[in-house]
Amino acid sequence: MQNKESSFNKQDDVLIEFEDVCKVYQTSKGQVNALNNINLKIKKGSICGIIGLSGAGKSTLVRCINLLEKPTSGKVILNGVNLMDISEKELRQKRQKIGMIFQHFNLLEQRTALDNICFSLELAGISKKEARSKAMKYLEIVDLVDRKDNYPSQLSGGQKQRIAIARALATEPEVLLCDEATSALDPTTTSSILDLLKDINEKLGVTVVIITHEMRVVEKICNHVVVVNQGEIVEEGDVKEVFLLPKSKYTKQMLYPNLSNFDEINSRKIFRISFDGQSSYEPVIANLVLKCQAKINILGASTENVGGKAFGQMLIEMPKDENVLEKVKSYLDEIHINYEEDIENEC
Repeated sequence: MQNKESSFNKQDDVLIEFEDVCKVYQTSKGQVNALNNINLKIKKGSICGIIGLSGAGKSTLVRCINLLEKPTSGKVILNGVNLMDISEKELRQKRQKIGMIFQHFNLLEQRTALDNICFSLELAGISKKEARSKAMKYLEIVDLVDRKDNYPSQLSGGQKQRIAIARALATEPEVLLCDEATSALDPTTTSSILDLLKDINEKLGVTVVIITHEMRVVEKICNHVVVVNQGEIVEEGDVKEVFLLPKSKYTKQMLYPNLSNFDEINSRKIFRISFDGQSSYEPVIANLVLKCQAKINILGASTENVGGKAFGQMLIEMPKDENVLEKVKSYLDEIHINYEEDIENEC
């Protein structure tokens, strides 16, 4: 269960706050509790990842930020204003400061790239001349000025998403909501879109909230992560802290979804070791074998070499020989690598 105490101490730093938010749907089969007593604070200027499997409640949670889904009870506070208490007119004004991009882009096929961006500005009452000027500015930001006269059918998936991002930014939002924005893209294009979102966050100061079921998305650009399961927040905090030392069973299952498939766990030990900027030239696995005489089996790994430094995690299996295990732990402590043992018993 979540802790109501925020990891952010300064109220002035909070852009979005949920207080005891619940969302209940009435269906032909009965009541569905999509969100249960959600308490959450999202800091201004942060990139917050909301992660969970399909049906976890993450999309409902994010759509409650701009009241596309109105909570059954609780408070949704944006910049100190409870959106649940304001009029429809005031809500429409607030929504202009909340940009949103989607998995399938939602571009108007009969409009060019430039005109798609202008559309949101025209709806906000901005003149066509000013709208085109602003649209060109945001086309530059997403690096697609040369595609301004192309229609969506003439653009790749990544280019469509860049246009959608430019359209969302055109109204100068305080927060950008990304609903599985990279799920329809290939890995290379996904990486470029995530780099763009990070750049926008840093240069424009826009708070970014990303819904995803992919750990690599959160690892790449988020600084805060919220793990959602069955309509509840089961874990949240700094990305580095949560990924190096996950506390909930659900988070561990997301990190290693195939762990439960391994047999013979009664005669083996499973370690999860986390690399947080150690030299990628350090022969960690080789030393575990040669120095510690550990017969290890690599069950899974998610590591990257960034500037000669290793980042990520590895799951290894080894015999339950206490002498060997002490050598392994001593070596990992010596080179300052975080590790956790016996995680199979918690999954």
